[in-house]
Amino acid sequence: GIPLIILAIQMLIGSKKVNLPQKISNYELKNSTLKAISDKVVPRLISVEKYVKPRFSFAKSVYCEQFIGFLSIIAGFSVALPLPLTNAIPALGISVMALGLLNRDGIVIIVGFFITILGLLVAISAILASWIAIKYIFHSIF
Repeated sequence: GIPLIILAIQMLIGSKKVNLPQKISNYELKNSTLKAISDKVVPRLISVEKYVKPRFSFAKSVYCEQFIGFLSIIAGFSVALPLPLTNAIPALGISVMALGLLNRDGIVIIVGFFITILGLLVAISAILASWIAIKYIFHSIF
């Protein structure tokens, strides 16, 4: 969640270079791990990219990139929360928006936007439910 927030802030301010904390930048993965990940992800990306193509001129705009950065900051806080139902859907929405942004596909960006909003609504519901449960438990004990 925190690296996502850092990247989203840089996206929002229009940074052309990615800057991460040294601990994250120096993190290394084994080649076997990268190969295993790419063996699973690349075939799916190839099948998805058949349908992704440049559409809608707003997808090329700096403002679109900044809006996605702003939304990704908010969703990044949700991803960073250690609660059930607060991670997967916002992360999926950010991934779909990133796919749309990389391919300049406005439709994919819009779909990613709605997935992110749905994920944030689910996360807010989970946070509220957790808060209510904590209050109930606290009042039951004391």
